[in-house]
Amino acid sequence: MSSTALPTSTRVWVVANPPEGEVTPDTFALKTEALPSELPPASILVEVLYISNDPAQRGWIQKDADAARLYVPPLRSGDPMRAGVVARVLATSSDLWKVGALVTGWATWAEFVVLPEKGVEPVPEVLPSPTLALSMLGVTALTAWFGLHEVGFIKPEHTVVISGAAGSTGSIAVQIAKNMTGCKRVVGIAGGKEKCDYVKSLGADECVDYKSATFEADLAKATPGYADVYFDNVGGSVLNAMLPRVAHSDTSKAVLPNWFEVISNRITIRGFIVFDWPDKVAGAISTLAAALQAGQLKTTGKHETIREVSFEEVPEVWKLLFEGANTGKLITKLAVTHSIASMSSDKGGGSPAVDMDKDRKWTESHIEEMDANAVALAGAETREAGKNPWHVLLANKRALLIILAVQSNAIFVGFEFTLPGTLLGVPAFVKQFGSIAPGATEFAVEAKHLVIWGAIFSVFQIMGQFAAGWCADRWGRRLSIFSMLFYIYLGVALEIIAKDWKGWLGSKIVVGFGTGYMLAAVPTYVTEIAPREIRGIMLSFFNLAMNIGGLAATIVPWACNSKWGSDVDDVRAFKVPLYIALGIPTLTLILELFVLVESPWWLLFKGRRDEARASLLRLNGGVPGYSVEKDLAQLDYTLQKEQEQTAATREVSFRDCLRGVDARRTFCACFPSLTQNLTGQNLVGTYSTYFFLLAGQKDPLISSVIVTLVGMSTNFATFFTIESKRVGRWALLIGGLATMTLSMLSIAIIDVASKGVYSSAAGILLVLFLAFFTVGSTAGPGATGWVYTGESGSARLRAKTTTLGTCGNATVGLVFNSALPYMLNVWGAKSGFLFAGLGATSCVIVYLFIPDFTGRTFAELDELFARKIPARKFRSTTTTGDYGRDLDQDQ
Repeated sequence: MSSTALPTSTRVWVVANPPEGEVTPDTFALKTEALPSELPPASILVEVLYISNDPAQRGWIQKDADAARLYVPPLRSGDPMRAGVVARVLATSSDLWKVGALVTGWATWAEFVVLPEKGVEPVPEVLPSPTLALSMLGVTALTAWFGLHEVGFIKPEHTVVISGAAGSTGSIAVQIAKNMTGCKRVVGIAGGKEKCDYVKSLGADECVDYKSATFEADLAKATPGYADVYFDNVGGSVLNAMLPRVAHSDTSKAVLPNWFEVISNRITIRGFIVFDWPDKVAGAISTLAAALQAGQLKTTGKHETIREVSFEEVPEVWKLLFEGANTGKLITKLAVTHSIASMSSDKGGGSPAVDMDKDRKWTESHIEEMDANAVALAGAETREAGKNPWHVLLANKRALLIILAVQSNAIFVGFEFTLPGTLLGVPAFVKQFGSIAPGATEFAVEAKHLVIWGAIFSVFQIMGQFAAGWCADRWGRRLSIFSMLFYIYLGVALEIIAKDWKGWLGSKIVVGFGTGYMLAAVPTYVTEIAPREIRGIMLSFFNLAMNIGGLAATIVPWACNSKWGSDVDDVRAFKVPLYIALGIPTLTLILELFVLVESPWWLLFKGRRDEARASLLRLNGGVPGYSVEKDLAQLDYTLQKEQEQTAATREVSFRDCLRGVDARRTFCACFPSLTQNLTGQNLVGTYSTYFFLLAGQKDPLISSVIVTLVGMSTNFATFFTIESKRVGRWALLIGGLATMTLSMLSIAIIDVASKGVYSSAAGILLVLFLAFFTVGSTAGPGATGWVYTGESGSARLRAKTTTLGTCGNATVGLVFNSALPYMLNVWGAKSGFLFAGLGATSCVIVYLFIPDFTGRTFAELDELFARKIPARKFRSTTTTGDYGRDLDQDQ
């Protein structure tokens, strides 16, 4: 022990005369109790710093209260007054707590109390003030949470009315309804203008003053469409006034003149106590804490009324509850009477043990055990059937906005992929970057320069993809999204200022790197952000956005050339499209600055659990019935099962993607997308004008736009089938490949039959099969390829697996981009035979080795790969959760 002695006695307020009616001066009595010299085993001695004042305490001290009808044991004459507290540990006989720790839990109105080691929880260090553990995260906050979500079942479309809205429970209920759930209309009821102004500052759409002479008329005006849920904190005349304004819902007491309204309006009235949901307390506190950190719950200065008094005045502060003297939570602050500055951390100290077990039967909470149980439960929940994708899509508006903002980057990718080809039709561009060959009369870009541009672009695109995988793992998905925009801006700026073919080459280096970076970073992010029921839809949107960009890159240069192209020296004909290209990432950046959040998967993998919780809340906080703890537990479960299979906590490398089960997953990420190029996408996409000229089209632009629109329409149609259990990813992939293969074969046969001279009928057939090819390419590897690229990797390797998936496609594209000019020069449209053969081979490989991921959670995919389920049995296999360290895994 140190030289600073521990207290040998404590003053305690006890219930002296349990009241029948009003609390009187003799209701409580102040006593002094001696403290023994040693602590009981597994206990702590604490000094009470703050005391929670709650209306429920009045019921606990009622004279002759029936213990059978109370949710906690009543307090009889001579019992210490029970309360929630924040306290400091002065001495300990426990291995769980250190001297000086701040804790919160149930204690008594005492200066010093001995508590069992598991009778308290730590005050979260992230809280700016320890009193928030009693107010924003205390019993009144839990009352608001459970009342609205477990009794009222509030939804975003509801109108919610809350009485006592300026009080400790009501003020938090207002914020839960409006700021966390996003209810359509939230109306508070409070006494006086000042309190009503406070309630509106919390987010309420309106607050009605019950002290006003026009209260009932004001209430009717504030609830024009009636209330769906009424959270009653006061009863009496306020409840009576509310009954005619309720559409069908909520809570309380009393003999009321308007009671018939309960019958006529079919109103459900239900009383509840916070202790009705003991197994959900920890989850609710975590959710509220994350909301507090995210700013959805406000600490305005009026969320608490703190009265600092001497210990003798503790009952007087409590009585203020019933005088309406507080705004928010009423907390008693006690003057610090004992210094721990020079105390040792030796175990010991004395105080009589207070038997808190009967008082805290609802809080036998062992957080680690609850977390373990939650994770175990999450394992079962990951194997449950998903919800209707369209219901999920409509409910997750915030996540949808974030995903669309990120996916809009693909518009730039499509624009840049298409723009170089269309600019070759702009004379001003050709003059600036080309030359007049000997014997020629017009400017032309040299073929070798075109090959160099294309090759360098592809090479640096691959480099950008690898860089994105490294950056996304090391610095986070969010930063990788923002950093890629730097390269995009720089690349387009270089395009604008380029003066010759070498300057354009420099811009292709940077733009290639930036677009490659984007191709890897965006699918990784979307895969981890999107709810699993709509993950396929959201990933396939990348392809649609690319098509939108490609269409813009076709129409904009044509329009600019039509306006300024008559003057070969007017550079606006090709520079205006470049300025527009600069505007695309600008709009994307503005959106992302406001909405982008970090991936909760990455945060959790990095051990930043609180930030992961906050990120999930920002994504899903407004979804009806959403439980952040349930979501977090499912992420925990998936990562824990991965750690059972591998050394998941160590630094990972690209080589890990090629080992054991992960090698199969990497193949699934790579092959579906690269089948698009293997089956002739580069031939049809890059050289569509060639085919339209063969077909005798006078204006290839019109045909090109029509085919692009066909592709976009097909992409949109896949949104309705990619998550369907009747169709799904795999059926779209193999069906699209089969369509592409047959279209390539038909195009080659038409060319052989026409012998290079196309009749009108042959031209129509050629355009028709080009359209069929576009449908197959878009619905098959175009849409589903991105889904497989994003979904195939395990959580720890997702960024790197996605990188390899996009790199594989880019590498095959580079090969064919280099070879196609020579193939067309030698074989012409007969090149379709080669692509038909590659397409048929791709169909066989997809059938044998590519599984169907439709409707599966990441945990289910982990299990199916770990158990080495054959590809064609993925869809029919029932997952069990029995995988991980008990399986013999390839290393």
